[in-house]
Amino acid sequence: MSIKNDLSREYIKNNEVFSDIINYYIFNGEEIIKPNDLHDLDTVYSKEIRNASINKIRDIVKRVCIKETKNNYYSIIGIENQSSIDKYMVIRNYLYDALEYDRQKSKKDDKIEMKIKPVITIVIYYGLRKWNAPRSLHELLRIDDNNPFKEEIDNYKLRLISLNELKLDDVLKFRSRFRQFSAYMSVANKKEEFYKYSNDIRFKNIDKETAHMLDTFVNINLDINYDEEVVDMCKAIREIRKDGILIGREEGAINKEREIIITMSNNGFDDNTISKALSLDIKYVKEVLNN
Repeated sequence: MSIKNDLSREYIKNNEVFSDIINYYIFNGEEIIKPNDLHDLDTVYSKEIRNASINKIRDIVKRVCIKETKNNYYSIIGIENQSSIDKYMVIRNYLYDALEYDRQKSKKDDKIEMKIKPVITIVIYYGLRKWNAPRSLHELLRIDDNNPFKEEIDNYKLRLISLNELKLDDVLKFRSRFRQFSAYMSVANKKEEFYKYSNDIRFKNIDKETAHMLDTFVNINLDINYDEEVVDMCKAIREIRKDGILIGREEGAINKEREIIITMSNNGFDDNTISKALSLDIKYVKEVLNN
C-alpha cells in the first residue's frame, strides 16, 4: 500500500467523515446517516472457486443502518480511495460488490432468512487530472446502440466523487472536516482560488489531519505544527514547492506541459531525460506520470 492509500483510508474511515460522504452522495447533503449508524466490516475477501483462490482487500467497508420510527433500513457501503485513474475501476467495483453479496449468502441459514443487505460502492478520486475512464460498464464494452445484446447486458454504474469536479455548492453540502479538504482539492489547479479559500473563514482553519492530507495530495509546502490541533491555512502556505502540482502556474499551460511529459514517456524517454529536456524538477515529472 502507498502512503496516499494508507493516509486516505485512515482519514475516510472516521465515522463522521464516512457518514458525511454517504449523505452527500446519496442524500444530497441531508444528514440522514449518523456516525453511530455505522459499523466496521472486514475488508478482506477470500474465496475458493474450482481450485482457484480469489483474494481481495478493500479500502473501507461499513454496515449502515438508517433508523426510522417503524423500520430500520440496512445496507453495506464501501468506499474506495483512488489517487490515479483506473480504466477498469467499473469492473473492480462490480467484483467487490459481487464478493460482498457472496459473503452474505455464505453466512445465511436458508431455513431462517433468505434476504441479504444491498451493497453500494463509492469511489473518491483525489487526482488532479480529469477522470477520463469509463463511468459505466457499457462505456467499457464493445457495444453500440444496434447491438442485439445491449438490452440484456447489465450496465453497472461507477459511483464516483471526483474532487477536482466539485463546485462550491457541492463542497458546502459536506458537514464534517471533509468540507475543508474537498474545498481545497476542488481548486488545487487554480492558484488564485486556492489562496482565496485560505482566507475564507469557512475554510481558513483546518485540523492537522486534514492539513496532512492536503500536503500529501496537492504537494504543497504546508508549515504544519503538529503540537497544535488547528492549522491556519493562511499562515501555513509559506511557499509553493517548485515541484508542486499545478499551483502557481496557469492551468492551460500546465495541462499542455503534462501532455508533453506523458507523450515523451510513452515514446520511451525516461524520467531524467524528460526532466532535463523540459527544465522541470524530476519529482514533478514523476508525480505527473504516477497520477
